[in-house]
Amino acid sequence: MTEPLLQPLSESQTKTIVPTDVARFVRLGQCERFLRFRLHERAHGTGFMGEYGVRAQRIPALFPRSGQEFEDRIEGEAAERGRTVSFRDAAKTGGWTDINAEIVQLARSLPAGESVLLFQPRVSADVDGWRIRGRSTCCGWRATMMAGWAC
Repeated sequence: MTEPLLQPLSESQTKTIVPTDVARFVRLGQCERFLRFRLHERAHGTGFMGEYGVRAQRIPALFPRSGQEFEDRIEGEAAERGRTVSFRDAAKTGGWTDINAEIVQLARSLPAGESVLLFQPRVSADVDGWRIRGRSTCCGWRATMMAGWAC
């Protein structure tokens, strides 16, 4: 049996990477094999693993119940002090949907001197052929008197 090869990543195709991939790459001692497989999986799916007789193993959730309770408490305390918007429930849905447009709309509608904390917003941006996406734990915005925003 000939060994299947991973196809090269296309130079013209946008490649996707998320902060969790980078963190695992570093945690694994900058394992190039992990990063190469992860980039290939993001570009082509997990189907290639079947050719090797293996299947992807699901990674357990990072935050168990105690983490959920901590996040609930922090969001509650923040809401007592000012305006908050939580996107945590939206983050639990399947697939990936960024909320870039919603964040821009929130920022544009924020009156001068007002602020808002966003919890778990999903954001993405394309930078030099790389799609960088992720979920921020908390992002704060404050509208300034000069018609600008401060993070």
